[in-house]
Amino acid sequence: ANWLIIASREYFIPIVNRMHEILVEEKYLHADETPIQVLNEPGKPATSKSYMWVYSSIRESSKPIRIFEYKPDRKAENPQKFLEDFNGTLISDGYGGYNNIEDVINAYCWAHARRKFYEALPA
Repeated sequence: ANWLIIASREYFIPIVNRMHEILVEEKYLHADETPIQVLNEPGKPATSKSYMWVYSSIRESSKPIRIFEYKPDRKAENPQKFLEDFNGTLISDGYGGYNNIEDVINAYCWAHARRKFYEALPA
């Protein structure tokens, strides 16, 4: 596996960094995070949650980019740091961690909004 670690550092990371530079130049982005379990993660029990964050250009973009970023937690500083050079409209599920990103207009996903109404219907 050592060759993969070296290849990642030498070849893949510069490509992902360039993709990130291009992505934050977009006017509209999608962002979402989902919990995952990582076995034998240092300092965490095997059943604890970690998160995979995804940042994506919109479907209509001429530069389709998706970047997945692993983080051991769901802290608001994760999207704030990733999106610090972005100054457009961010489409997300409404997670509060996206709300305090400087120079970003938040637009929330209609599917998530609909779900809240649907869940409230039986009440």
